[in-house]
Amino acid sequence: MIQMLSRLYENVFATIQALLENWFLGLAARLMFSSVLFWYFINSAMTKVGSGFPGMFVVKDNTYAQMFPKLFESVGFDASQISFIPYGIIAYAGTYAEFILPVLILLGLFTRAAAAGFWAFAVKRPWLYRLGTRFSVVMMRWVARAKGKITSLPGAGGWTRHRDLTAPQQGTFMDQYKRGRRS
Repeated sequence: MIQMLSRLYENVFATIQALLENWFLGLAARLMFSSVLFWYFINSAMTKVGSGFPGMFVVKDNTYAQMFPKLFESVGFDASQISFIPYGIIAYAGTYAEFILPVLILLGLFTRAAAAGFWAFAVKRPWLYRLGTRFSVVMMRWVARAKGKITSLPGAGGWTRHRDLTAPQQGTFMDQYKRGRRS
């Protein structure tokens, strides 16, 4: 009975993987991104620009307060006292990146560059980075199960066919580092 169920499971998922391997993983990732993070980034960018069409090209003072809080406080909360190079350029680039990068990811264009931009965004928010790495470790260990390595991902057979990924060891790097410092 168990062997029959196991074969049924393997046949069903092998068929699904054969049908979906070339397109499904990217589509699923974009749908997940659009349902969770797309509006977060767009709304964040909208807080940094003026209203209306002309206002889209003007970065508001609170942009500097969000991006450079200590600098903004040191100039007495007067954005005109902040030099355009480099802070103004960074403010404009960061603001428009919050508009452009989510759209690129959603459309599947320049996804690696856009993902690198989002990684830079997450690194600046330690709580978000820790949450992401912990979730990734848990999911990778679950996928690896008892084998100790990830040999196949449903819907991503083309990617995992020639690669084996080892399961993460005992949590994130930071978790291991903290345990090492205590001992």
